[in-house]
Amino acid sequence: MCMKIVFYFFQSICILLITLPFALLPGRFVMWTGQLLGKAGFLFWKSRRNVAIDGIQKTIDAECLPPTLSPHETAKQSFVHLAQSFLELIKVYLTGGKRIIESISIAGSEHLYEALDNKKGVIIITGHYGNWELLALAFSQKVSKAHAVARRQNNPFLNFFIDKIRRRFGNSIIYKDGALKKIISVLRSNGIVGILYDQCVVKDEGVLAEFLCRKAWTMKIPVLLSQKTGAPLLPVFIRRSPAGGHMIMIDKPFYPVKETGIGENLRKMNGFIEKHIIGDPSQWLWIHRRWKRTDS
Repeated sequence: MCMKIVFYFFQSICILLITLPFALLPGRFVMWTGQLLGKAGFLFWKSRRNVAIDGIQKTIDAECLPPTLSPHETAKQSFVHLAQSFLELIKVYLTGGKRIIESISIAGSEHLYEALDNKKGVIIITGHYGNWELLALAFSQKVSKAHAVARRQNNPFLNFFIDKIRRRFGNSIIYKDGALKKIISVLRSNGIVGILYDQCVVKDEGVLAEFLCRKAWTMKIPVLLSQKTGAPLLPVFIRRSPAGGHMIMIDKPFYPVKETGIGENLRKMNGFIEKHIIGDPSQWLWIHRRWKRTDS
């Protein structure tokens, strides 16, 4: 145990030393450096490159993306987007990233207030689209304080540091282990809880529902929580603008109807992120094996 703590400590120091130079880059060089790192990642991370290209190609074949789209180029741009997002996050974590936060605009705030008027709390549903980590920080600072459901980092030093940064931005963390009671407690006090819902889950935690024209294991907990507590689901996503900066887009609240069945509710829930992916496929996390354990 003692040796593991020592290892985690030195691991944290190494990560800090490696990332600090990137955090100190002038803002205009962040995107350029991200381009280089993203293209390098695409070139050398063969296994994930293949996952991304295959996922895009099959989505085109299923007629959910236009046939004119290049799977190779879209996958490469998604690597670039990930690298740029990572550098932005480092800059925010280590230097405050004031200009990055200021560059974020908000659309649809009225939908949040409409959802809060219900006095049942709000369940934000979002996904691995745009700079989703930046979304959590900026939403709590620029829109309303919120709780985010997240996995605890294995490294306790990194976990402490990241948690401290998030709290500084007004973003409280609910760790996945034993999260249910805490989530319900927050909702009952008309609080806001954010859940990333677009990754593949095990059979016990999900239902096969259509996602980008193919069946995929889809997380059912947001819908079940909404039906149990009366809290609406509020789709919130962030997108990088070609001109620079980001926009947080808040959609109308969605109230799952029990009579329509869990599958149909999940299909509607998937539709919220699908429209953003179709709008700009390069900003989604194609390196994730979204359709594993299915025939899709």
